[in-house]
Amino acid sequence: MNKEKPDLTGLSVTTVATGDSGTLNIDFGEDCSLYVECFWRLLDKNIVIAAPGDQGQYFAENKPFDCQSVLSDTIQGSQVTGFKLIDAPSDMEITFADRFRLQIFVDSAGNESWNLYCNGRNLVALGGGELSD
Repeated sequence: MNKEKPDLTGLSVTTVATGDSGTLNIDFGEDCSLYVECFWRLLDKNIVIAAPGDQGQYFAENKPFDCQSVLSDTIQGSQVTGFKLIDAPSDMEITFADRFRLQIFVDSAGNESWNLYCNGRNLVALGGGELSD
């Protein structure tokens, strides 16, 4: 396994998409993408502004909450200004435009949590938080 950690700093988000089950896909140009199948949350400074469990909730509005819209409005087109990958259990934090933080938490003992493909390298957070390269 390549022990050098990837670094997304300086890349910009070209597309962001959410799935019905709370999955998240972020493209950082044609050679880098992140697919998330575990718990994530987006913070504006230290306030949670979106998480998978919010999707479809009505909260105080007359329309369902739309994670896709929030993510598109906040991070699409933004540059990554910080990137942390924690060795174990392979949690991740990406900072956009020095303001928004996407936190990704490995949340399964058996299932893959996220997959980062960048410049020909495929890094996967396996069940329990081990990394496969």
